[in-house]
Amino acid sequence: MKHVVAALLLAATAACGFQPVYAPVNGQYAESGLISVAPIEGRQGHMLRRALQEELAVGVPGLTEKVTLTVNLRSNLSRLALRPDGAASRSSIVATGS
Repeated sequence: MKHVVAALLLAATAACGFQPVYAPVNGQYAESGLISVAPIEGRQGHMLRRALQEELAVGVPGLTEKVTLTVNLRSNLSRLALRPDGAASRSSIVATGS
């Protein structure tokens, strides 16, 4: 019964022109606002990009044309304390973006 209901809901959403918000359109992902953030390499870069997109989605006063923010991220990880099994229990990350 659950499978039938799920199939009917799926068919109904497909028939109404439903399209996911973050789906690519013409090979491009939708950006909100005038400021787009270029992809940043690595896991930390991905997290930084998402945070920047959230902060910059509302725009910047006086900005009237579309711009792209490009960030170079460098980080240094230092293990400060190690447990007896060799795993780090405390680390320091220093990141620099330009």
